[in-house]
Amino acid sequence: MRKRERREPKSGLASIWLQPERTPRGAQSALNRAQIVRAAIAIADAEGIDAVTMRGVAADLGVGTMSLYWHVPNKDNLFELMRDELMSEVEMPDPPSGDWRADLRTIAYQTRATMKRHPWMLAIFASMPGLGPNMLRHVDLSLAAVDGLGLDLQTMFTVISVVDDYTLGFTLGEVNQDVARRDIGLTPEELRAQWFAAMEPFARQAIATGRYPRLAQVEHDPFDFLDSDRIFEFGLACVLDGIAVRIEAVRNRSEGP
Repeated sequence: MRKRERREPKSGLASIWLQPERTPRGAQSALNRAQIVRAAIAIADAEGIDAVTMRGVAADLGVGTMSLYWHVPNKDNLFELMRDELMSEVEMPDPPSGDWRADLRTIAYQTRATMKRHPWMLAIFASMPGLGPNMLRHVDLSLAAVDGLGLDLQTMFTVISVVDDYTLGFTLGEVNQDVARRDIGLTPEELRAQWFAAMEPFARQAIATGRYPRLAQVEHDPFDFLDSDRIFEFGLACVLDGIAVRIEAVRNRSEGP
């Protein structure tokens, strides 16, 4: 396992976008930011975000640690670059289709898929919102999906934030379960079988008391009702349905009596 590096104070997090790539020299000539970011993402995918250190990234690239600092001033800057790079994986409706529900649904599914490919991404997204070029493009195209609906800019931002928050919250729950299973070394099927074997005797005894008439109707494995894809789709539809009602209310107010 890699030695964990002490986190540096957050300094100049957004300034990385104002710092042009420095002209390589000497040992730095074989490096660029894109290579460094790709190496860091590969480490995070394999070992988690805590395994990403400037020293570890440099070792994977076969260069000295100071060579990294020539291109990326500190680890917080590296995290910002990593976060923005992952946003490029979220395929956006470009141009928008004209169907705001379909476009927001696509964005939600693409965001969820990207975060499940890189579960550590949620940890650095929770720390501070990023403002790199890929994130700005993501926000701008999200706003484009709801443009032309008669909403003011504040409401447009609120709409896309609600969809993002639902997606991030749901995916965080999924990722936490995946991490817990991985930590105890079981596949989802193995964990499900162990849980059911351990809990079924008590559940049957409790239900037999008659205190839980709704649960008494369950004739199958309760996990059959907990398909995450189905639940995500249902919840997202509810969110979009609610937004549709509010959009209609805004239109009615603007049209007046």
